[in-house]
Amino acid sequence: MTNRIVSSVLLGVAFTAAGCSSLRPLTSRPPATVIRLACPVIIPGAFGSETILPAGEYRASLEDEKGYYYAAPAKLILNDGVARQLDGGLYLRKDSTALTHYYIVGQKHATIVNPLKVPVRYETRP
Repeated sequence: MTNRIVSSVLLGVAFTAAGCSSLRPLTSRPPATVIRLACPVIIPGAFGSETILPAGEYRASLEDEKGYYYAAPAKLILNDGVARQLDGGLYLRKDSTALTHYYIVGQKHATIVNPLKVPVRYETRP
């Protein structure tokens, strides 16, 4: 529990430090406060790379004008020949009822939203 709180705070600080004026703490109510993945999700990338989203509860923590950011319960793994751990999570678009995107916090705290490319089984909690 403490790790989740620390991760959420650090993630919030990272987004704030990035200077993204559109990224902000929640000001509206997301359709779910928690999205739960029962098992890890492996997303194929270019040239044989892959991104792995860990299983667990992703909690709504931030939003922008287009969607909600749900912080992962642990680091995401980006494996492109060298495995790296990154902050990130799931991204739920405000104009969609389906979970179709994820995000990573890259170099210099840039937030990158990517399509999931694979079907994801998940549960939500209001």
